[in-house]
Amino acid sequence: MKKLDLEKKALKYSTIVGSVAAFAGTAGAQIVYTDVNPDETYTEDQLYLLDMDNDLAPDFGIVQFDTVITYSYITFYNEGVVLLTMGSNGAISTAGSLATYLKALNLNDPIDNTQTFDQSTSSTPLIAGGYVTSALGSQGIGPWIDGADHYMGVTFLIGANMHFGWARFSESTDGLTFTIKDYAYESTPGGSILAGQAFNSINENVADAVSMQVINNSV
Repeated sequence: MKKLDLEKKALKYSTIVGSVAAFAGTAGAQIVYTDVNPDETYTEDQLYLLDMDNDLAPDFGIVQFDTVITYSYITFYNEGVVLLTMGSNGAISTAGSLATYLKALNLNDPIDNTQTFDQSTSSTPLIAGGYVTSALGSQGIGPWIDGADHYMGVTFLIGANMHFGWARFSESTDGLTFTIKDYAYESTPGGSILAGQAFNSINENVADAVSMQVINNSV
């Protein structure tokens, strides 16, 4: 019985030491995660200011828009969701036949300096998804108008340093609303992150990887 107690204490000690060692290997990197709880839904002509590092200075704006454009005697009604970038910040984009779109990333897609990031303004936004309607009919545009959760990959400034991050939101199939869920960024300047990644990889079951022997009451 005495030996069993000693083995239990030794196992706890090994687990603690192993956990510290595992953490030390990742201490230089930290993912800062923010859960929007409860999820926030925005509707026609509403704006969500996305503050990636929560420093009270917005980094991006997600907007539901509703505009009317007349071109060559044809009236176009535009409805959907777009992204506005602030300053030098950017988002991963994809080229379309009608415009530049905000790329809809899947879970665990990489976000790093190998991706193409674009900036936008109120006159040239990155389109998540929407509809263009005229007397000729209605056409859906953009990769986000399926009602599903997607991730956008972003790069933004903290001081003079660029950081990579992601934000998860969904757009309704009619383009009239969007719902913001959560977001995160890598605190190490230039450090990569995966879409949806909320914490650094640490071996949480260290005890399984620790070798322990008890000989003559010594560990």
